[in-house]
Amino acid sequence: MLTPELTIVAASDAYLRATMTKREAILGRYLFDVFPDNPNDPGATGVSNLRTSLERALQNRAPDAMAVQKYDIRRPDSEGGGFEERYWSPVNSPVFGKQGEVAYLIHRVEDVTEFIRAKRAGSVQDRMTKELRARAAEMEVEIIHRAQQLQEVNTRLRGELEARKQAENELERFFSLSLDMLCIATSDGYFKRVNPAFTRTLGWSVEEMLARPFLDFVHPDDRSTTVREVEKQVMSGELVLQFENRYRHKDGSWRLLSWKSVPQPDGLMYAVARDVTERKQAEESLRRAYDELEMRVQERTAEITAKSRDLETLLYVTSHDLREPLRSIENFSRMVHDRYGEKLEEKGQDFLSRVIRAARRMDRLLADILALSRAQRMEIPDDDIDGETIVQEALTRLEDVVSKTGAHVRIARTLPRLRVNKTWATQAVYNLLANALKFTCHGEPADIEVLPYHSKESNAALGLAVCDRGPGVAPEHAERIFQLFQRAVGREVDGTGAGLAIVRQVAERHGGRAWVQPRVGGGSEFILTFGTTPAMERSPA
Repeated sequence: MLTPELTIVAASDAYLRATMTKREAILGRYLFDVFPDNPNDPGATGVSNLRTSLERALQNRAPDAMAVQKYDIRRPDSEGGGFEERYWSPVNSPVFGKQGEVAYLIHRVEDVTEFIRAKRAGSVQDRMTKELRARAAEMEVEIIHRAQQLQEVNTRLRGELEARKQAENELERFFSLSLDMLCIATSDGYFKRVNPAFTRTLGWSVEEMLARPFLDFVHPDDRSTTVREVEKQVMSGELVLQFENRYRHKDGSWRLLSWKSVPQPDGLMYAVARDVTERKQAEESLRRAYDELEMRVQERTAEITAKSRDLETLLYVTSHDLREPLRSIENFSRMVHDRYGEKLEEKGQDFLSRVIRAARRMDRLLADILALSRAQRMEIPDDDIDGETIVQEALTRLEDVVSKTGAHVRIARTLPRLRVNKTWATQAVYNLLANALKFTCHGEPADIEVLPYHSKESNAALGLAVCDRGPGVAPEHAERIFQLFQRAVGREVDGTGAGLAIVRQVAERHGGRAWVQPRVGGGSEFILTFGTTPAMERSPA
């Protein structure tokens, strides 16, 4: 038994007898150091032929049967030394390891010296004739068997070669038909192979691409980065993904190529490229269009902001200036009513009362418009304020209404702390409470409850919920009532139509929301949140 390096690692007793050697004398030694050619035979071919057979067995990973081989062996010194003529019939077979590698070679030999000598002599003694004929028959069977083995090995090798050739042909077809640009390049800067996609993309023939260094085709501004990428591959063996450079087309234009490359230990680089020129142009056009659109949006936003600011200023000034003549109308109308009311007939007194009520309503409306304008410009402080403080201050301003109507107002024991503008948060809560006090069922006293509002996702308290048992808000009006001068019911309930618009403006300026939803059991829940960033405490309802 031999290692792949032809070192003897084991030998049978029959082998030792046939070769006239001792086990301890040959184990661990190189095969041909133990069994060299006969130096007295200039035509000896034993070492050469046996080495060739062993190499075939290693390379083909299959048994290799040799023809009868003359291979003289050394006689021990005790028997006179020198070399003794021998003829052998060898078979060399590989033994595979766990990973499929060739671990050992079995070198099996049959001593056929007597058979060869008998045939050469032409006659032998009668006693030996029978033995030799029997042995000859056995050897003929052995030779036929080995020939059959050799034929099977050759057939298997031919099949493997045909399969390999078929695989190579399939790879060649893929290489030729691929829409991507496939190539093999050497570390000295030349293409070794390119597929037809190079010609389709760049216009150069295959011969022209192979005849010149590939840097000749690269844009001058991209050559230094290309060289660095190639050097990095050669030195570190790193995989290259999506490296881009420009290649010159035969018509003089430039095509942008995106590369993926895999270096090999033998110095070759296998690469695939794709023409991304049109894609990059489209991306650049899209980017320019996006930048232009963004610039237009910014300009339009700035224009709208400026107009909105001008409108707010105009609204503020107009509302402020209109209140002065309104107060005069109301005051003088009241003076006329008080001093000369008895002299007016009933219809005249009614007209005068209507003027006073209209002036008061107009004044409240202008006051709400001013409040809405101020709310749009409010500043948000960093102080945390207890929600209960805000609700109590708003409720204090409504004490007379609560007392006169007999309303029931309940406030949750612990409301969240809120980072808000206290003045405007109080105004928003005041508007919600006033709204709940006005809209009741059949004139019954209002039943109002103020609760903390918790986020469904995090359970954090984000704001307040003002709940009533009033007539409720129809779904189609749920959004409209938060718009300026919009109301869900007729004008029989006193109001300017600006209160809920102010509530929403305050909420949005704080980064929150304001909306209404039906309450279980009847009535409405008006939700007011102030964003998600302030420090808040979870509060039980």
